[in-house]
Amino acid sequence: MFGGQKTARANSRGTGMRAGTVWLSIAAVGAALLALPQFGWCWSQHRFLSRQEIIDAAIEEALSRTRVMAPVPGALRSDFHDVVPYADRATFVANPACCRIARAVGDYGSFVPWWDRWCGLIPHNVRMAYTVRYRDEAGAVRTVEVKDNVALTSCGKVARD
Repeated sequence: MFGGQKTARANSRGTGMRAGTVWLSIAAVGAALLALPQFGWCWSQHRFLSRQEIIDAAIEEALSRTRVMAPVPGALRSDFHDVVPYADRATFVANPACCRIARAVGDYGSFVPWWDRWCGLIPHNVRMAYTVRYRDEAGAVRTVEVKDNVALTSCGKVARD
């Protein structure tokens, strides 16, 4: 009789350990699922975006801009000017340092707060350098070099303030 109690107690301890392991496994899987957006997982599309899709989204943002801030010749100020659009996408991509995905932000452009990056709200940042043609006050076409960071959500949407 005494030996049977020992066995029952040992079995209950083993069951408790198994239940703890199950809960720990469930918690680990849940934490991994919650961390997916930090690495670029798009929940609405059930996939990671390709590097090219991320760059394409940033290019679309740059091509959609209709105004640019540029220096006024002969003055110590800048002003907004109307952009002369690129003929096509291929012409834009021909810019030598056009687009690359950057994990760290710092050289130029918008700053992505660590919380937004850590939580997966804004996991992608595309560093862009390109030439913009614009018309000045006199109507003459001028150029300005633009350096920018385009922050994107895990589904490729531009992150707005």
